[in-house]
Amino acid sequence: MNRQFIIKESSGRLDSALAALSGESRSLIHKRIKSGYVNVNGQACDDPALPVEAAMVLELREPPLPPAAAVPDIPILYEDDDMLVVDKPAGLAVHVGETGRQQPTVAGFARQRGVADEDDERPGIVHRLDKDTSGLLVIAKHPQAKAFLQQQFRNRTVGKKYIALVYSRLDDADATIDLPIARHRNQPTRRAVVAGGRPAVTHYHVTEEVGGYSLLDIKLETGRTHQIRVHFAHLGHPVAGDQLYGGPS
Repeated sequence: MNRQFIIKESSGRLDSALAALSGESRSLIHKRIKSGYVNVNGQACDDPALPVEAAMVLELREPPLPPAAAVPDIPILYEDDDMLVVDKPAGLAVHVGETGRQQPTVAGFARQRGVADEDDERPGIVHRLDKDTSGLLVIAKHPQAKAFLQQQFRNRTVGKKYIALVYSRLDDADATIDLPIARHRNQPTRRAVVAGGRPAVTHYHVTEEVGGYSLLDIKLETGRTHQIRVHFAHLGHPVAGDQLYGGPS
């Protein structure tokens, strides 16, 4: 909905004046002006510093909504009054990432299911899986359940088990990888083993070796972004199909 304001007296800069009149933040109004969503006396204005004078008519126009992303159909394996457990397929993002690109997400599924949460971007989301990882996700159905489940994940009282296929044969059938992880210095979308990074501990057991690959059962003590992928790529055994970290197709 577009909003119109008639100025009674001089009010300083356009962005400050509109922020005060609309109740929106100045940074948001600044972006709206630069994007062409503000009219002054019926004409588009892209100057946030324009002096606002008496009798001016300011119009704040709402940008069009982005196209809604399709809501995915995700199998529900368990449900009660407090939570859902869903089986996330590979290729489905848990929530909209830093790019903000509209895409089907688990968050969209939760929203459609009526999950109650003030966080509209991540309703009910208490933990995540990488987009290309399949597996079980717990979704809280109301704020009290979300706080309770988040505390369990913080306290590491939730057991997390993964199955991964990695390239080539490992030297040890059972081992623990204890290597710190941080954001990659030159590639911000990647993580790397970095001295001084956040502690990251991965336990694994080789269950089978087939055709130049090893099938692993993995348990995590920590939940760093891309932890399994980073640890095994660092050891020279990237996850099969993980192009970001050099895995074979």
